[in-house]
Amino acid sequence: ADLKHSLIDPQGDFVKINEPDTEGKTRVITDEEVGAIKTTRSSVKNMLPKKIFQRKDLKEELESMDGTSLEDDEAEEEEEAAPAREKEPEQKKEIFRQKRRKLKKRRNISRAVPIALLILGAVFLVWLIMYIGRAAGLLGGDGNQNTGRIRTETAGNDQEDALVVPDLVGMTEAEAQEAANEVHLGIKFSGQEPSIQEKNRISRTVPSAGTPVQENSTVVYYLSTGSPDVTIPQELSNYRGIDAEQALKDMGLSVTVRKEYPELDDQGSALVEPGYVYYTEPAVGSQVKAGDNVNLVISRGINYGDGAEVPDVTGKNKNEAVTTLGKWIDIRIEEVQSDTVPEEEVISQSLEAGTLADPDQPITLTVSCGNRTPQSAETVQDTGSASVDSEQLEAEAAAAAAGEVWKCTQRLNVPEGYNGEQVKMELVQEVGGEVKTTTILEGEPVSFPYQLDLTGAPGVSGGILYVYQINSEGNYYELGHYRITFDKVG
Repeated sequence: ADLKHSLIDPQGDFVKINEPDTEGKTRVITDEEVGAIKTTRSSVKNMLPKKIFQRKDLKEELESMDGTSLEDDEAEEEEEAAPAREKEPEQKKEIFRQKRRKLKKRRNISRAVPIALLILGAVFLVWLIMYIGRAAGLLGGDGNQNTGRIRTETAGNDQEDALVVPDLVGMTEAEAQEAANEVHLGIKFSGQEPSIQEKNRISRTVPSAGTPVQENSTVVYYLSTGSPDVTIPQELSNYRGIDAEQALKDMGLSVTVRKEYPELDDQGSALVEPGYVYYTEPAVGSQVKAGDNVNLVISRGINYGDGAEVPDVTGKNKNEAVTTLGKWIDIRIEEVQSDTVPEEEVISQSLEAGTLADPDQPITLTVSCGNRTPQSAETVQDTGSASVDSEQLEAEAAAAAAGEVWKCTQRLNVPEGYNGEQVKMELVQEVGGEVKTTTILEGEPVSFPYQLDLTGAPGVSGGILYVYQINSEGNYYELGHYRITFDKVG
């Protein structure tokens, strides 16, 4: 009723305050009543034996009566009974002191246990970090790091560690000495040679990295003199484009092929016939390093726009046909077996001879491979500029995932100094940012020119092929190396 009234008369004085009802459920306790409760509680405690108040349940029940603790009451009683205690026998005082010492000792133990657990936990954490660090090779020790030892198993039983030659290629002599000492091997300088490694760094070792050897064996190493100087030959200007490309690759150079329309003379003829070398970058006669890239520009002849006449190349040799189709920048080769058509001869072409066609569109040549197993489609085209970046690495990974096959079928000219002895060939490629070395053949004499038929890493379009020859002491030394390229065939 008061609430409703307040809505009509908010400022009105209409609320009546009644006196507290002593018989109601809730009322204020007077000071006299509080004192009586305390007196009653003290009398109850005096009536009960002392040991009863050691029970936790009784202590809590009595403490809840007035909000004070028994420890407080006992402290007051101790103060009141101090004169009396002075009269107690010395034996009781000693018992009291012993109890206090035991209580203090228990408190110290309860504090020491957590501290001890923290110290033990810290010690265990430090040990765990050291163990993981050694196992990962981040810290010194006997973890599973690349120390040059491998574990072998025979009939299911662990054998003693077998030494293997560590990979010293690319190291300085001081770094190689330290690495060899760690695995109890010796090293010996054998000579210098040109290689892709920096000058005065190890170019190769005999035996090569990963070869099992006995402890305290000696590893022979060669120091790099850097990439050898290569002169782009003047005569390339008269070469067919496809021959010039192979010649540059055989010199250990990386080649990027591009086709352009050349300038015309006063009679309106092209300065360079289609399919022949127009110019190179760097120019012919320039000094470059082995492994450097050379842009090879091939002439497309006269520009007739998108209506060039398709030449007839059936019956021609493959290289001759590619030269004749100099205007076309996308020439595709498909091989088929044939018992009647000689190897490398063009059987058919996809664009009909004599018709007008856009030279920027692809043209496919079907070529005989004789009785040899045919390879997948090969592309001879303008490859543009080449660069290695993150996009190429991603492309390599995608190619590997897709199961692509990359092949190299270049022909190697005879290396200088080859005398028909046993040969070892090693392919070096950069795969996913890491250098990968693969042995192609070893311990065999070969005939040069040598036709390659290599499968490289998926998505990797280039590599360096090293050729070694064995000497009278049974060690291999480098004859030379070739920059080779791979094309996707599957």
